Amino acid sequence: MSLGTQLAMLATLMITSKGVAGVPRASLVVIASTLSQFGIPEAGLLMIMGIDTFLDMGRSATNVIGNSLATAVVAKWEGELAPEHALGPDDVVPPDMIPGEVPGMQAGHA
Repeated sequence: MSLGTQLAMLATLMITSKGVAGVPRASLVVIASTLSQFGIPEAGLLMIMGIDTFLDMGRSATNVIGNSLATAVVAKWEGELAPEHALGPDDVVPPDMIPGEVPGMQAGHA
């Protein structure tokens, strides 16, 4: 296979694979259509079907982690990400304080 064909296949797969991580088994459809477009037999796709469930789990996990990281980076960039701990090292936490509650605020008052 020539380098030009390989680059065309790479570009086709990159464009058609957008959104695949959120749809189970969608990668098989993308691969099958790309294989037929470039005249490659689809018989090899059967070998991938056995492990595609595990690959889907990895794609989904990577998608979730990437989305979470992107959200955190944008929030930090926009100044919307609050510090993890608002209390200093010498501050005393009352024993009846609810986790996430701001010290000094009364319950029900904003």
